[in-house]
Amino acid sequence: MIFFRPSSGPASSFPLPEGHAIHPGFTATPIGCGPNALRLTPPRGTALPAAANGFRLAIAIGYDIRGNQPTPIRATTGMGRPLGIFDIRFACPFEPFILDLTGDEAAAALANGLVLSSEPHAEGVVRIFTSAPGSPGAERFLPSLYPTPSRDRYLEFQDRLFSLASLHPFSWLEGCVMEGLSTYAQREDAVAKRARAALTQHWDYFSSDGVTLRYCDPRSTLRVNEVYGHECALPFVTLASLPLDPNDVRLHALEAYAVMRNTREITQPGADDYTTEACYTLAYPAIALGYRLGRERLIEAGIGLIERRIPKLWRPGRLTQSLRTDGSRAFVNWARGVAWFLLGISRAAAHFPDSACPEEFRRAFEEVSEWIVRQPRVNGLWSCFVDAPETGPEISGSCGIAAALVSAVQLGWLGHLPESDLACVCEVRNAAASYLTPEGWLGGVSQINRDGERLQRNGYRVLSQMGMGLFGLLDGLLRDVPAPLYRGGNFAMMKETA
Repeated sequence: MIFFRPSSGPASSFPLPEGHAIHPGFTATPIGCGPNALRLTPPRGTALPAAANGFRLAIAIGYDIRGNQPTPIRATTGMGRPLGIFDIRFACPFEPFILDLTGDEAAAALANGLVLSSEPHAEGVVRIFTSAPGSPGAERFLPSLYPTPSRDRYLEFQDRLFSLASLHPFSWLEGCVMEGLSTYAQREDAVAKRARAALTQHWDYFSSDGVTLRYCDPRSTLRVNEVYGHECALPFVTLASLPLDPNDVRLHALEAYAVMRNTREITQPGADDYTTEACYTLAYPAIALGYRLGRERLIEAGIGLIERRIPKLWRPGRLTQSLRTDGSRAFVNWARGVAWFLLGISRAAAHFPDSACPEEFRRAFEEVSEWIVRQPRVNGLWSCFVDAPETGPEISGSCGIAAALVSAVQLGWLGHLPESDLACVCEVRNAAASYLTPEGWLGGVSQINRDGERLQRNGYRVLSQMGMGLFGLLDGLLRDVPAPLYRGGNFAMMKETA
């Protein structure tokens, strides 16, 4: 890979808002227009490799992007030759964007450098990572030019996931990545060894001393030893698979937040939105760690969070992702919202002792499952809104739903459903794998929710480490599903690799 470095740019012209920060260990440089365009140069004496089948030009977002307009970034050579436009809309840090280049275009970029420029209305809005920590994989976030990889895409996917190249902001986003890593790590093989090492590497990034939690939240605000909200708790569940000190301040932060949120919902029922994601991102970690540590308050909080959401969010044929404090409902039958609901229940249920999982959890799960497996799928995948095929197939929600179904089968649930219904999990896995890029990133993922339903319904899709984590969760779970559970279903669909 050939890495480009800033030679000039408008860094001082666009200071960060007060209280905001770039993710620790990284530098992010803003992109302006005209004289404020960001100019990048490669190392001197670098040559393009011969016999390449095309080239790829990659950048990664270094700072939270919000607002009501897309922020396209135009790429040209230093001599003004157009190379393409990065279609950036409401992106989050670490999100990669890639352009295909011909050999001639790549040679021109190498000879004359790169210029990245924004539209006038968006000067300084987009910042890209321009330096990174020395840990393996982190360099993938730097501006780079490389031959289009020709190796098996699943192998490339493993290389990206099992490194810091799969970093995401510490939140539900990073939690999905860690869930994928943790699932692969359960077995005793070479893949599991790599997954465990990567999970430790991710935690070392966010908590280098093993005690202090230091991260930028999805709004690029620096946080230390705190849980910023219900979306933040998901990564903590993976601590249960690592050496664990019951006095860990990180666990105390999680417990304090989960108990507080549960208490507030009991005493002030109209104070907060109710979302399906809290089933997965807060209730599940609370239950898992509560049983792991023997902390009844955590278990009670997790159970209560799910119990209240089942009747509020589920009606036959209608699952609401967000019930707002004003009584309005948003993101009804949204694929990721369905995934959060099903994953929260099934993943939490696995941690209850025998017969201790509330029956209403199983009943609600099976009702939603019976409904979702009969929703139309496009080329094997559920649509972004599962009852609206015109919104287009969506990878992350599809993988999350399928992973939840597999988790339920491992619990002995869903035995009444026919094999033809449950076969969807393999169809989803294989359809999702077709969205892996040559580098092993996963495409076809709808953007994180920053522009309401408009962005989710318009077909815009991105490359996403969060999506990679959910694909990994499904892929890893399918390794351990015995075929007899599915009455002869074939689940040997993935390539075994070291």
